[in-house]
Amino acid sequence: SDLAVLRDRITIKASEPWLSAYPASWGARVSVTTGNGSRLNAERTGARGDPELALDDGEMLDKARVLLEYAGHDTTTANNVVDGVLSLTGQDDGADIVEIINGQFQ
Repeated sequence: SDLAVLRDRITIKASEPWLSAYPASWGARVSVTTGNGSRLNAERTGARGDPELALDDGEMLDKARVLLEYAGHDTTTANNVVDGVLSLTGQDDGADIVEIINGQFQ
């Protein structure tokens, strides 16, 4: 397949300064050589979601839903879990919190 051909042309290597910065920093540098020979480069010192590149509230909620769906939960359940967690504001009893969250998976 086209994906397999592309995969076979990819080289990954860990190098400085990224090695010594890990795990405190999850930065990376990417270089791509296109079919016409031009080279595209990008570098980031941190990963999206790190404190330095924090997600906003909407992005965080979207990430939670995506991860729940990736874990095998349907969209309705993912939304219910997120809504359940958001409803925890003001809850002081740990047993109540567990009950609310567990109820979202049913």
